[in-house]
Amino acid sequence: MYNTQGEYLVLFDIEPKTRREDLFGRDNEVDSILNFIRGRSRLLAIYGIRRVGKTSVLRVALNEANTPYCYIDARALENDFTKRRFYQLLSNCLTELSIKWRLENAIRNITKIIRGINVLGSGIELNIEVDWRSVYLTDLLNALSKNLDQIVIAIDEAQTLRMLKGGFGKIDLTQILAYTYDNLSNIKVILTGSEVGLLHDFLGLENPKSPLYGRFIEELTITPFNRDASIQFLITGFRQYGIEIKMSEILDAVDELDGIVGGWLTYYAMPGYAE
Repeated sequence: MYNTQGEYLVLFDIEPKTRREDLFGRDNEVDSILNFIRGRSRLLAIYGIRRVGKTSVLRVALNEANTPYCYIDARALENDFTKRRFYQLLSNCLTELSIKWRLENAIRNITKIIRGINVLGSGIELNIEVDWRSVYLTDLLNALSKNLDQIVIAIDEAQTLRMLKGGFGKIDLTQILAYTYDNLSNIKVILTGSEVGLLHDFLGLENPKSPLYGRFIEELTITPFNRDASIQFLITGFRQYGIEIKMSEILDAVDELDGIVGGWLTYYAMPGYAE
């Protein structure tokens, strides 16, 4: 949507943001992710309830980092918790990685090392297929590590991965994460979770039986806006639209809502939504 000056308006857009200038009040969180990517830590967990803005913060940081990344939204499993479906998401991720970062040659080099990865087409018509029956994830990660200077693997709503099942049982992603952590220093992993307890239990950092037990993990919690930030968010957004609104109305809205920028605050502010 555009305002009368022809400016594209995104502050009240419910879609995840990808540019810092479209993201309100989350500079510190974005910078924390950038510091992780540029630092020495291997694994970052981002916690926060649904619609608080985790995906926007993550996507903005990934786009600013200037580092090849593979982004997977685990919600796309859509209750199909099979190895086949997970590998479809992985194939899509590698395709996007190849096109966005022009890494087609690197991926083709990987296919020479690992059987079961097919590269179809080229350029923007490129499509990569990873055979779930023959490709081991640790082999794929090793090949990526050897052919790229650095890569970030980001998985949204990662607690969903605990449900994965393969043909002969579950894919133990914690085993794979532990292997990556211990052996592949140029691969960074970022996991987000809205069900904080489930993600924490899935990682098992305090569980002696978990493969990730004892590993150091950076953690970032994204909280709802406080009252002052919620007020400023609405003022700034309405100003983008050129709409004058009484402060009393804004205060009433903030007092009724909960500081969830991707949820009620945005829905309230969207033209026509609250009518």
